[in-house]
Parts: sequence; structure tokens; C-alpha cells
Amino acid sequence: MKLFFGTYAVAFLIFVSAVAVHADVTVTALDASSRVLSVGDSAELQLRLYNAVPSPLDGTLSVALTDFQGRIAGTVVKPVSVPPGDDRLVTLFPAAPGIGYFSVDVTVKNGEAVVLDRKTVWSIAVLARGIDVPKDSPFGTYTIGNTVMLADIVPKGFYTDMARMGARWGTVDTWWSRIEISEGNCDWDFYGQWFKKALAAGVVPIPHLFGVPKWASSQPDKENYWAYPPRDWKVWERFVTDFVKRNQDWLVYLRIWNEPNCGYWQGSRADYAQLVIHASQAARRVKPDLKIIIEAAANPALDVLPFFNEVDAAGATPFWDILAIHNYWLNNKDFPERTNYLKVYRDVIAWRNTHKPDAEVWDTEFACMADNWGTEWLGVGETKQAQWLARTHVLGFSLGLKKMFWFPGYSWPDPTTPPLYNPAGLLRPDLSPRPAYVAYHTITAALGRAQYEDALSLGTDQYGIVFKTPEGFMTALWSIDAAHGGAVTLKFGKDAKVTRTTLMGERDELVGSADTGAVVVTIGESMILLSSDTAPSFN
Repeated sequence: MKLFFGTYAVAFLIFVSAVAVHADVTVTALDASSRVLSVGDSAELQLRLYNAVPSPLDGTLSVALTDFQGRIAGTVVKPVSVPPGDDRLVTLFPAAPGIGYFSVDVTVKNGEAVVLDRKTVWSIAVLARGIDVPKDSPFGTYTIGNTVMLADIVPKGFYTDMARMGARWGTVDTWWSRIEISEGNCDWDFYGQWFKKALAAGVVPIPHLFGVPKWASSQPDKENYWAYPPRDWKVWERFVTDFVKRNQDWLVYLRIWNEPNCGYWQGSRADYAQLVIHASQAARRVKPDLKIIIEAAANPALDVLPFFNEVDAAGATPFWDILAIHNYWLNNKDFPERTNYLKVYRDVIAWRNTHKPDAEVWDTEFACMADNWGTEWLGVGETKQAQWLARTHVLGFSLGLKKMFWFPGYSWPDPTTPPLYNPAGLLRPDLSPRPAYVAYHTITAALGRAQYEDALSLGTDQYGIVFKTPEGFMTALWSIDAAHGGAVTLKFGKDAKVTRTTLMGERDELVGSADTGAVVVTIGESMILLSSDTAPSFN
């Protein structure tokens, strides 16, 4: 996935979902509005209403909270009076709804005439309290390497929001060229301040060291000098040594480069092997138990196995611990179960089994877009984004992946590529949550301590994946599409206790039959999760 650095226009955050525009009326949600709540918290909305009509606006502003299923969960109406060319701050305190995702939909009337009717001016996520994120959780996300951007969004709660949704780990591109602009002159606080803030919020950074400084590059005259091997491997080793020394108290994993099978690495694959070997040796002299990650990107235009073969042939395999993939086969209009998305995981796991059986396989970057991003990245809409996020995590873990990281946590503004922001983020450019944010919280709460147990043979294009948890079992159920949904009967045994959780986190208790504990549930594209004392069976 493309990386970014450089200037960042904060004003660009007054943007798409935060602004509702009529020819004469604008409603903007301000940063002070509630975004992520726990059950029982009070909600507050700060809305700026601007009247461009050449006459007074005297009427009402109405807010409806609409849930993921399109149901109205609450409404608030307030009289408004705004002179022409003026604005008003309208503060509303809607009753906090139950667990789930809620779109803030706005209607403005001038008298009895509707002058503005807009969906998703803002949104609120209401999460269950007390999610227990284990120390070695399998869940993480990309937490941004642009420090100017971080200076804007971290004070607004970005890191806290990532931790609250259940992300334990946060990958971050860490540019050597930004730390050591001239040889021996290191600005460790350039990233260090953000590492500390992430840790304080509960997110452990996983830096991927990246970007050779101009003075250290073997091709300093190239525009992309940073993508070439260093002129001297000893200089690279010295930087890695110093980096690990400064951060060893919290460093668990260290990733070497970003997508080196793409244009981000202009050296040979043997050169990349040397990059890994020297980094591993330097890092482990300081911290012997530090885990080294190598990776490659996969999409319809890339075959990752030849890359891993060449890196292995160059001698790097003894020097890394984790084999990672960026599986962008998910960026597809078709359902992930019907593309090569799962084949990528199976192929990489098979390669691992042959070359380094004890190594873990991760996905350190995968996503689908809510909207089209330029012509290359295909949008599926916010509903499918949430559905596919849950389904792909469950499928990846069932195949044997140990960790999976969604890209990114935040949909940063992109002033050059339509729709002018990254549409894969769990938070929109104004930091309001997408439904996928709540879906992420639901699956981390359910599967943070789970281990794959079994797959149920349900009907055509229906999935039932069973995980063992410390409390019993967790079963994820869904159909690929609506056409293949319907009623499914599972048996849990006599006197079984079964709790159903929807994709948006709503919970209820199910009562099974007296003899077999049979429970009938309706499945569809939105995953449901059943927690139980006993493992289910399906006949």
C-alpha cells in the first residue's frame, strides 16, 4: 500500500462525512462531538449550522441516530433561528443508544420546508465496557507514520480509539532518513514521542525500518535514493543497533522494510536478504529475543513466492522469525471467499511449512475500501467493509495466521487521488467511526484469546468456524451473500448456555431444545458469533 510523508493540510479535515451541504445551508459536526462511547456514557453533538439564504432561517434542526440495520435508535429536535449569512452552534444531547454503530442523520427545516436532509453527517460508536486485550493479542492495525498528521489526530484521541476498539499492535513506517538526516546527527524524538504516546494508550508499536538517508544511499543522485541499498552495510547495522538500544524496553517485533517486492525497494532481492541479515544481527546483539519480520505484498499483479524463494536462496531465512504478507486480493468487488484471497494465505503457509516450519505467518497489512480510491483501489461500501473485515479475520485465523493487521486505522486526507482520502480506514478523515470500527471491536472481544478448533460443514456458501476460548467455545457464522443465508440449526447438548453477538456487538441469550440443546439461528452476510460452554455440532 502506498506510504506518504511530507506536508499535511489540517484544514482538509473539514471534509466529506463531517459536512452536509445544501445550496443554501451547511451543517458541520465539530471535533468536540462524541465519537466513541462506552455503554452508559452521555452523547454530545456540536453542530455548526450556516445559513446562506438571503433571508432568516426560522425552523428546526432534527438529528436521527440510525443503526447499522437502518433502524432509528433515537431522535432529537431543536428550534433554530439564524440570520442570513450567519451561523449558529447547535448543541444536542441525544440519549446514548445501546451497543453498536449509529449514523447521525440531519434534517433542517425553514418553517415547514425541508432545506437540508443529509445522512451520516457524523457517527458514534457505542462499545461494551471492559474488553480484555491479551498481551499477545492477534489483532493490530497500521497507526500512521506521518508525524505532522499524528500531531493533529493523536490529541483528538486517535491512539486511544485504536486501543479501545481492541488493537494491541500498531505498525508504523519509521524512516531512517527522517531520524538521521546527516551522519551521526539523530533526532530520536521524531518518532520517539509518538511511540511513547501509543504505548501510553495501550498500543505497542511495531516499527518497520525504512527509507535510507541520502548521505547513506548507494544511489544518492536518484530521486528515490531512499529505496536503494545503503552504500555500507556497517552504517545500516550501526543505525539498527542504536535504534534497538533506545527502544529495547518495549520493542517486541521489528519489521524490515515495507513491501520490498514492490517499488519501495530498488535493490535486488539478494540485497534485501543482506538488509535483513545485517539488521537481524545488529538487533539481536542488543536484544536477543527480538523477533524479526520480513514481508511481501500480494495482489493480482504480484506473485510473492518467487520473492520469498530468492530471499531464501540468498541466505536470509535463518535471520528472520515471522513471515508476513500484505494480502490485497481483498481489494476486489467480489466476495473474498470467491477470489484468490484465501489461496494467498494457503500458498504462503505452505511455503513456510517447507522452508521454516516453526515460523509464524502474519498478515501485517490488508484492507478493503469503503469507496473507490482512484482507479486502482475498488470500493465496496461501508456495510460490506464491516462484514468483510470480520469474515477475513476469522478465515485467516482458521487457516493458521497468528496475527492480522488492518490497514489503516485512520482514513487520512489525500488531496490528489479521488475521493481525496484513503477510504480503507476504520475512522473517517474527521475521525468519526465507520461500521468497520465497531465490527473490529466485536471480533477482538470474541477472539482475542481464541484458538481455531473446527469448521462446520454447513450449506453451500455458508460458513461456521469454531474457536476454543478460555471460557468454552466461540462459533462464527455467516453466508457469503444474502442469497445463501437462512436458518441453521446447531446442537450444543442438553442444558447448553448460548449467547449470540451480532456484528455490531448486540448480545442476547438463546434457549435451546431441552434434549439436544438445538438452537436455530438465521445467518447472512453479517457475521454472528455464538459463545457456548460446549462445541456445536451440525447434522
